[in-house]
Amino acid sequence: MPNHINSKNTLETYGADDLHFAYAVAHESTEWLSILISQARMESKELQVRLKEQGVHASNFYKLQKLLDLTEFFAEERVSHFEHVQNGYKEELESNKKAVTL
Repeated sequence: MPNHINSKNTLETYGADDLHFAYAVAHESTEWLSILISQARMESKELQVRLKEQGVHASNFYKLQKLLDLTEFFAEERVSHFEHVQNGYKEELESNKKAVTL
C-alpha cells in the first residue's frame, strides 16, 4: 500500500478503496477531456466548411488538426491507463472483501 507522510509527520496508509476512487475520478475527468477534444474537432471542421465557402483553403487548418490529433491520442491513452489501473484496484478491493467474509 502506498504511504504518505502528512504535515504532522504521521504516516498515512492508502488502501485499494482509496486508490480505486482516485483512479475512477481521474478516468472520468479524462473521459470528459476526450469529449471536449472531439467537440473542438467537430467545431473546427464546421469552421473549415464555412471558411472554404469564402475561399480559405483547408490546409490553413493543418496545424490545428495535428494538435487536436495529438491531444486526442494522449487523452485516449490516459483514459485507457486510468481505467486499467482503476480495474486493478477494484479487483483488489473485491478480493479483500471476499477474504474478510471468509
